[in-house]
Amino acid sequence: MKIISFNIQTSEKQDEKVNDLVKFIETQGADVIGLQEVCPGTLRKLREQLQDYNVFGVPRDVIDKFTSEACPVLVKKKYEVISNETIWLSDTPDKPGSKFRFASFPRIVTHVRFIVNGKEVNFYNTHLEWIFEKIRRKQANVLLKYMEKGTNCILTGDMNAMKTHLSYKMIALKYDSLTSDLTENTIHANGKKSVRKLPIDHMFVSQGLKATKAKIVKEKINGRYLSDHYPIMADIDLK
Repeated sequence: MKIISFNIQTSEKQDEKVNDLVKFIETQGADVIGLQEVCPGTLRKLREQLQDYNVFGVPRDVIDKFTSEACPVLVKKKYEVISNETIWLSDTPDKPGSKFRFASFPRIVTHVRFIVNGKEVNFYNTHLEWIFEKIRRKQANVLLKYMEKGTNCILTGDMNAMKTHLSYKMIALKYDSLTSDLTENTIHANGKKSVRKLPIDHMFVSQGLKATKAKIVKEKINGRYLSDHYPIMADIDLK
């Protein structure tokens, strides 16, 4: 099962890139995709244009729905989906729009349960705090507690944390990191190298779940990068 994680970079012009994003998704043919920084208009267009995928997810902010970002999970329609939900990484996870004090924005995780070869898979996609590591650690705690009930877990997202950060290490203690061998950052400026040398976009799987290490995808569409992040990709063995 091929999976992709991709922060597509929120911007006023994001909707103009939807056709190129759809082309990228269709060309890659991944089974499940976790996207971050998806604006409402883009989310709507993905649902309209991606005929082979079910698109799950809601915006993180219930007040500013027109500019609020989502972390959708895209699942190929050939898989039987059991359920999906979104929770907020806060003291009140079931309260839409909630966040920790001093957090820059509300942060969410989109969770989809589906069946692959008779096995239940729990796929989680998130985007953590970008400024304060202390807030990231609190969000990671909520995330880890929520994931405890899942089996065959896969976690993707822009963690805004390198593997030297405690928030990353907290997750890596309980789940196998697929990005632990990457030595190049996944964020860039139109293909230029970042001053940070380690990735902030990550993938994790349940311990013991067979998977390849993640690799960075540097493909351009129509001569340009779709985001200031590179997508990352891995294969999961669920035979």
